[in-house]
Amino acid sequence: MKDPLSALKKSLTRTVFSDMKLLDDRKQAIKSEIAHGKKRSDWDVTTIMRVLEAVQHEPKQGFDILHQLFTRDEQTFRHKEGELYMLLHVLENKEILLSTWSNEVKMYQLSKRGKKLLAKQHLSSKERSSLKQLIEEASM
Repeated sequence: MKDPLSALKKSLTRTVFSDMKLLDDRKQAIKSEIAHGKKRSDWDVTTIMRVLEAVQHEPKQGFDILHQLFTRDEQTFRHKEGELYMLLHVLENKEILLSTWSNEVKMYQLSKRGKKLLAKQHLSSKERSSLKQLIEEASM
């Protein structure tokens, strides 16, 4: 079956991406990640709790959450800031965070479920495991 986007791909290769070259090993790594549906689930519970703490008192946009994490020396998202937005999306899907749009900016705040989770500052190992499992399921 012919790829319906082949003409577009050829056009982009000749124009937009003409100077872009990927090494063969990097191409293989990308293809492997796509083929195996690599999931994002290596956020630890401490990082997740710090994200929840960042929106504890008021709604914030992703950039402000990231800035607060950096000022608290949280390095999980350093040089991979996009992963914070993936995590925010997962937390939103699991109804731990709520979001609203204000002046074309997405603002995040704790839901009732998120407030209950954050109120348990010292999670038991079972609760930590449960939170980790929840995130893993959501990020598949």
